[in-house]
Amino acid sequence: MPIADLLLAENHKAAGRLAEAQAVLRRVLAAAPDCHPAYHRLARL
Repeated sequence: MPIADLLLAENHKAAGRLAEAQAVLRRVLAAAPDCHPAYHRLARL
């Protein structure tokens, strides 16, 4: 699981950079379509 990218997305979200968070999560899902935490975080945006 790409933990560093998930943390990066969380940091973007916390800073209000939702487009950047979404882009990171979509990149994670493109590389690892079975990454359920990425789907969960994307749904919370």
